[in-house]
Amino acid sequence: MENLKIRNFKTNDATTLSNIICRNFLEVNIKDYPKEEMEHLSSIYTSDKLLEITSYAHMYVACIDNKIIGCGAISSFWGSQDESILLTIFVSPELHGNGIGKK
Repeated sequence: MENLKIRNFKTNDATTLSNIICRNFLEVNIKDYPKEEMEHLSSIYTSDKLLEITSYAHMYVACIDNKIIGCGAISSFWGSQDESILLTIFVSPELHGNGIGKK
């Protein structure tokens, strides 16, 4: 993955990232969790939800050759000054297993 770049989230990334996240729920996570729960989460993780997350977290986007292939966010842990939490970490299902999430 030598062409992998991590950059700050841009507002116009929201729709593409929402699609990647929902694909993960419905293609990957559905194998380990109830279908109804994954469908419910897919209905929640809209582009508006991602914009809401960026109001309290720093979101980053993973790209290969300028194509969005994943995301991740970091935020303070319930307002803590010295603890953080990683949120919304997803990679396009077809790219799982390539170490992208480790970057």
